[in-house]
Amino acid sequence: MASINQSEEHQIEIAKNYISWGWADEKTSKVINLPSIQLSGRKPIIGNRSNNGSILHVMSSVPRYFYQFFSMPVAGQFLFYIRNQVSFLGTLDANVRKDISIRLDLSSVSRSWNIPRALELEGYGSFIERSNDPILSLIRDCRLCICTHNATVFIETLSLNFPTIIFWEPSHHEIRPEAAPFFEMLEEAGILFFTPEEAARKVNDVANDIDKWWFSEQVQSARKQFCQRYASVSTNWEHEWSDFLKRLHRKI
Repeated sequence: MASINQSEEHQIEIAKNYISWGWADEKTSKVINLPSIQLSGRKPIIGNRSNNGSILHVMSSVPRYFYQFFSMPVAGQFLFYIRNQVSFLGTLDANVRKDISIRLDLSSVSRSWNIPRALELEGYGSFIERSNDPILSLIRDCRLCICTHNATVFIETLSLNFPTIIFWEPSHHEIRPEAAPFFEMLEEAGILFFTPEEAARKVNDVANDIDKWWFSEQVQSARKQFCQRYASVSTNWEHEWSDFLKRLHRKI
């Protein structure tokens, strides 16, 4: 999905076959569509849709210093990312903000960003989720997931049909042209936002009646079309993978 992804380009270049979760690449026939092993077979997570359910705010981290070309915040741009998270939290209504649970990237300490300290200085230290539980375990007690970067988390939550709001800085998370129509659908459905303030206002609007928004025809249509392209699943995934591997074996 990212406009620039140096590691993906390298992997496709050196591979005979590159498996995707639904998307294709017009420049090469190496990209093969197969259902995601990671996502297939999972049941939707209902979560805690009552107003007592938490709102999980999932944060990212990146290495402190540049290490590859990638459409994401690079080096010092991550400070802008942190400011955006603070702006998002500050725009939330007080009765909504109290339900926020901030999940930090568990690798953030090794990447030299003291994100807990940055949040503590802004008065949000008490909102940090301190457990090391997997995200999918955490959202079982949540009514909404906030995703703040272009990574696997929102692909997983959309695949599980779990209410999700995404926001990021578009100049840091550039999208490749062939992916743009799918992200435009998410934007039009009120799932994707490009400023923290707009995302927070949407959370304020839907926080007390998530299902009315999430199960609307427009939201579900955008979610399904996006997942068909970037989160392909199948009840028959084992056979599809087996057939693919057998075909490869016969070519050897």
